[in-house]
Amino acid sequence: MLNEIKEAIDSDEREQKPKYTPGNEADFERLYQTSYGKILGTLTAMLGDRAAAEDCAQDAFERAFKKWSTCQPIAPAEA
Repeated sequence: MLNEIKEAIDSDEREQKPKYTPGNEADFERLYQTSYGKILGTLTAMLGDRAAAEDCAQDAFERAFKKWSTCQPIAPAEA
């Protein structure tokens, strides 16, 4: 019974995670829209300076976009 519950939870988690196709600009836009706020919040907490956090987040997304077509999903895209 515990295995059935674990499988159901694992299945639900897989269905909830957004899937992104490397090179697909619409998917990158969706990634940006769904994760920018979380990333900015984390960077703001780490740096203690919202302006610096915004610069870092923007730089990270710019670098990610340049390599988006060669992205290999070994971890969640947000990572």
